[in-house]
Amino acid sequence: MEERILNALAEMNQKFDKKFDEMHKEMHKEMDNLRQEVNQNMNHLAQKILDRQFVFEDEYGRKIDAIFEYVEFHQKNNLQRFDRISNLEDRVETTELQILDHEKRISALERKKV
Repeated sequence: MEERILNALAEMNQKFDKKFDEMHKEMHKEMDNLRQEVNQNMNHLAQKILDRQFVFEDEYGRKIDAIFEYVEFHQKNNLQRFDRISNLEDRVETTELQILDHEKRISALERKKV
């Protein structure tokens, strides 16, 4: 009787070990599948992020380039205007000095006449 009980326990132990191994293998298989699925989802997400970043850079990059060109153009125009105004101011100053010099001479001549 004891031998039958021991045999039954040994048989139950073997069945338990077999079931445990099967369950262990199945869990590893499921974990591998889950890991692959997560990796695929992460790769897909990374690709989506790169695509959106490219669209952002492309779309806003053109706008930034246009703004930069606009500012650069107006800066050059303003510098040219500033140069012309400075040149004009110099000419006006020279002309005023000449006129003042002529006026001094005219007044000196008028004083001599008197």
